[in-house]
Amino acid sequence: METYLLFAVTWFAAAATPGGDTMLLLGKSLANGWKSTIPYSLGIIIAKVGMITLTYLGVATLMLQAPIAFSILKYVGATFLLWQAWRMWRAGRAEVKTRNEPFWPAVGTAILYGAANPQPWMFYISVMPQVSGKTELWILNAIVTVGFIGITAFYAGLAVPIRRWMLQGNNGVWLNRAVAILFVILAITFIVR
Repeated sequence: METYLLFAVTWFAAAATPGGDTMLLLGKSLANGWKSTIPYSLGIIIAKVGMITLTYLGVATLMLQAPIAFSILKYVGATFLLWQAWRMWRAGRAEVKTRNEPFWPAVGTAILYGAANPQPWMFYISVMPQVSGKTELWILNAIVTVGFIGITAFYAGLAVPIRRWMLQGNNGVWLNRAVAILFVILAITFIVR
């Protein structure tokens, strides 16, 4: 039980801090309302469950023994974040959209987005060897699923007051550029680590 609690607290502290996944949820909620985060949250959860499963089954050891594979993952993830930063910077004023995005394509995009994010990979590769012998995989996946639903609710709720603010003047442009800068910082951090 102690190992599960340690995993849950450590995972939640890492997952709740602003990163690529949370910025995607916040951005979608700002642009399209809180309901638009549902398929993205589902896709990110699927990616996280896949990462946990793979690292639990030994991919962490493989990645540590084959650093080139881990380096490739880091550079792919950093490139993806830089591309997102470029798109955000050029987006101009954020507009509130009323169209619904197709559910399953949004889930697929979020799976790719979550799987290409090296930050959770680094976390799972470092944590899973310490907990895999003392835990059940399905419980770890349940902790992450329930936890990420809570994180999604928090960021979607946070977007409600920010959304009103971003529609005033050039606030939306500045918000997009701040998120773009955050993505660049995250990309640099991934490459340097």
